[in-house]
Amino acid sequence: MHNYAFESRLAQLITDSYFYLNLNERQGILIFMYPYGADRQSKVRNYANEMKRWITEQYGMRCFIVIGSAVHDPQDLHAEYDRMEQQLDYRFYLEGSIIWDKDKSLVMKEQSTDDVEQTIHEIYKQIESADFHELPNHINILIGRLKNAGHYSPLYTKTVFTGILRKIGEEHRDQYPISMNRMSDQIAKIEHLTDLHRLINTIIEALIEQKESNGEENRKVIGEVMKYIDRHYSRDIGLQDIAEHVYLSPSYLTFIFKKHAGKSLGKYITEIRFEKAKYLLENTNMKSSEIGKYVGYPNPSYFTMMFRNRYGCTPVQYRERMK
Repeated sequence: MHNYAFESRLAQLITDSYFYLNLNERQGILIFMYPYGADRQSKVRNYANEMKRWITEQYGMRCFIVIGSAVHDPQDLHAEYDRMEQQLDYRFYLEGSIIWDKDKSLVMKEQSTDDVEQTIHEIYKQIESADFHELPNHINILIGRLKNAGHYSPLYTKTVFTGILRKIGEEHRDQYPISMNRMSDQIAKIEHLTDLHRLINTIIEALIEQKESNGEENRKVIGEVMKYIDRHYSRDIGLQDIAEHVYLSPSYLTFIFKKHAGKSLGKYITEIRFEKAKYLLENTNMKSSEIGKYVGYPNPSYFTMMFRNRYGCTPVQYRERMK
């Protein structure tokens, strides 16, 4: 649409012999003509960087430039152009705007479809359990696997993230009502994975803020967790057991417990166990080994070591002091 201004700029910029064709309102092609065997890749890359800078400044838009390989026979031009078109299709996944043969970001790693599907499954589980703090990490993993696979189309990737947003809307419409028609239209217009990633993160951040603002609900959960620990401290309870009891993911429970209780869940359980142990040492005639087993430490030596590390004396010495 601005080919005359662009052609004028090319004439100022390029000092080598070239041919320019304006293909359509969004795409053009430059063919540089050099003597057979000449290596001008670095010079062409400099031209590409200057063009990118000028287009960005002049029109305020992102552009993508593919640098092809040398063609010695005009009959090979068509095949080279097709190959460049395929590279341009991959621009959706690239951070940079200039793509050329030796660009390491185009070297694909082996990535199975199962890995991608498994990551999507994990993301859905986190959405169901409202584990929004771990969700960005899994989104990053999914994006990396989609990029590295090298065989997923931008349309497939957009469809995957539309499904993720739909899942958020279904599970948490009270906290974050999503208009899927509007969101689908917005995703369809996105031309780069970075913009799609930014959109998803914005929604996740809003969900985190909404959930954190619901302090009363979290306080009730922490109260229930403390009651559960008080009833079951004598057996081998773990993070997974407690999280299942309050219907939260382990990572999210860990986050809100530390935020509201001011200490980690593991540290709180240890404190409860030793407070109970001290009470039993002071008020009963139970043996030290029996007390250790009662508060969740069936190994007497380990219980004694932990007690000494905590209070500077053995359980027996502590009992003597309290008499």
